[in-house]
Amino acid sequence: MRSTYLIAFLVGCAVLVTSAACQSARSSPAVNRRDPQAVLNAYFAAWTRNDTTAQASFMTPSSAQLAHEPVDSVNVLSVNLLDENTSRLWSSGSAETMRVYLVTFDYKPTGRGFSMGRGRYTWTYTLTWDATRDSWLIASYGAG
Repeated sequence: MRSTYLIAFLVGCAVLVTSAACQSARSSPAVNRRDPQAVLNAYFAAWTRNDTTAQASFMTPSSAQLAHEPVDSVNVLSVNLLDENTSRLWSSGSAETMRVYLVTFDYKPTGRGFSMGRGRYTWTYTLTWDATRDSWLIASYGAG
């Protein structure tokens, strides 16, 4: 009788472990929001998944007014942190609370696309530190 309970318990545990493993494989990985490049990478991963809600969570409220435009793919080719002097061309914030990245990516919309055509883009992304959210957030972006 005890062995029956033990087997049932082990099978139940195996089901729970398998279920948790499957869920974590489908969901987004945790993002270190204290790392500005990790936030930027997560933003692009959300864009590739067509997840505008997740994309907006990595942005300041004023920058998060996104129109959903389905994409087949967004392939990041390079991410380069600009030095402090060059960053000043885009923002006057301090290096402790502001980072500017130059990102080159290939964009392939589903169908014709609305605001952007298929192609390679190089844009700047300005991230600012938001102490209330304990996170780096994308404050602005656009053609470099």
